[in-house]
Amino acid sequence: MTRTSRQATIDMPSPPPPPISVSEADEIRVISHPTNTYKLDYSNDRVRLDVDGLMAMEQFCYKVIFTERYQYLIYNWNYGIELEDLFGMPQTFARAELPRCIAEALMQDDRVLAVRDFAFEKTKERETVKINFAVETIFGNITINPIFSYAQASFIGRAT
Repeated sequence: MTRTSRQATIDMPSPPPPPISVSEADEIRVISHPTNTYKLDYSNDRVRLDVDGLMAMEQFCYKVIFTERYQYLIYNWNYGIELEDLFGMPQTFARAELPRCIAEALMQDDRVLAVRDFAFEKTKERETVKINFAVETIFGNITINPIFSYAQASFIGRAT
């Protein structure tokens, strides 16, 4: 009877690269991404010409708060709002958490400087509330006024 011995091969990780020293001569550049984007025309269900600056930031704010975080592979994990945990919670709890959720979602973008002045207004529908708040951006200030559904734990529209 012959025995055959098996030799295991172990792949050793390669050693880490040597540390990089940053000298005073090295230059670090900050790259700013443009705000230019397409315009969503909600009233006619169309995509229109490009928008930039303050109007693009207003559209950005609405898109972020209307997008549940972690739900869509197209967006990175810093994009969107976390409202799923508010589903089934009492309205008083959801109302107390909404400013934090909104500010946390919008402050992920470095063009947003502050989110403040939250005001809640009852609507005719018992399960919804209109929220007004200000967003301070590098382009100026914007007033955002979405409608939140307690029953769906999500934003369902824009107040006019």
